[in-house]
Amino acid sequence: MFIIGTTRGFMVAFVSVAAGGLGLFAAGALGASSRAVAIGLLAMGATGWLLGKHEPERGKACSLFFIPLRLGALVSLAAGGLFLFVPMKDTPSQPKDPKLDAIETRLRSETASGSGGVAAEKAASYQRAILGFEKISGIDGKVAVHLDLDATDVKGVKKASLYVQTSSLKKYGDEGKKGLMSVCLKMLRADFPQASCHVAARGPFLWGVQASSPSPEAAPVIQVGSDAPRF
Repeated sequence: MFIIGTTRGFMVAFVSVAAGGLGLFAAGALGASSRAVAIGLLAMGATGWLLGKHEPERGKACSLFFIPLRLGALVSLAAGGLFLFVPMKDTPSQPKDPKLDAIETRLRSETASGSGGVAAEKAASYQRAILGFEKISGIDGKVAVHLDLDATDVKGVKKASLYVQTSSLKKYGDEGKKGLMSVCLKMLRADFPQASCHVAARGPFLWGVQASSPSPEAAPVIQVGSDAPRF
């Protein structure tokens, strides 16, 4: 009776799949989402082949497990190469928003910033308030905010947009993200009672939640998801 599985074999298979998933995620995070599948398959195949070709139990019945493992690695490498080098039909994507790109850059480089002097001052107070919210919630992270106002005079502001980046957004959970949006909207509404207020929060790589309150009378709309804000 053949035993076709070994502890080492299952570990190699697990590490190979993990390497493929990591390659897929890394490609998307670095802006190569169109080649993410190819990179993931190549990473999985290369890991499986390199780790699987030196099976120490070769010659024993249980090493038979590594024959399909190495064949699977070769198939993965071939499929990855196909996806990587054969031109694929591009799917339409939304064009990059230069304004949002600039805001993301400032969130990565500054703790609190704004579209003007008044906005920067308000942003600093919001950043401290969000840090306090995280502390109360038992979350410890690095927070940066950017406030965009459509006017330099506080009384003349008709649209206020707050962008938040926190390194601990994944710890919030859906309800925590909604709670953060509610707190931010209340702060904006207190400072700009007649303005259309908008908030979006992101983690280190992706946006995670956004909310809008068009007027004091309208109920705020909160959406949890990775779509980029279009305020």
